[in-house]
Parts: sequence; structure tokens; C-alpha cells
Amino acid sequence: MQAFNLSAIYFASPPMQKQKVWDNVRTRIPYAFNASSLITSLQDLHIPELTTPLEEDNYVISLIEQELCYRASMFIGTAVSTWSYMVEQQRLGKGTLFMPDVFGDPEGKCR
Repeated sequence: MQAFNLSAIYFASPPMQKQKVWDNVRTRIPYAFNASSLITSLQDLHIPELTTPLEEDNYVISLIEQELCYRASMFIGTAVSTWSYMVEQQRLGKGTLFMPDVFGDPEGKCR
């Protein structure tokens, strides 16, 4: 993280992968945040349009996570993910750093 001058990392992943992978990330990176952190920080925020509790609405959480990843100074995605692809496309015009894949396709051959 020091090499990229980063002070924190936000880890977005599909609900079915979150716990196992998150446990690994959290033990290695001191300032790591995920959807649970997001939900905790937004729990007192009243948004009338949200009729379902945030922790039960994966769609809204995903939209918030995409916005975080779009605005971040760096985004590391995976080449086989359409979610990562959408964030990458949003970031192209912004000129921010994108690392195509750190999870198994470093040359981007899956695109």
C-alpha cells in the first residue's frame, strides 16, 4: 500500500465469497473495509427511498460499492467479472489507475 501511497483499502466481493476471502484480507491489511463496514457507517443515515434494510439489499450495497470503486484512486478488479468490467469502463474516461487482474489472469487474456 505504501508503494501506491494508499492509506486504506475497500474490499468488494460477491456475498458468497465475502467471509473466507475477507478474513484473509483483513489479517494482512490493517485499514481494510468491506460491506459490513459500509453498512455500519451508514446505519444511522435515513434514506426514505430505501424500503429494505441496507444489510438485506445486495443490489443497493453493490451500487454503493461500485461508486466507491469508481471514485477510488486505484481499482483492482478481476478479468472474469462483469461487475469489475463495469467499474473499469466507468474509470476509463477518468484516467485513474486500474490493475486488470491480480487473481489469476495478469495478461488479461480472459477479456
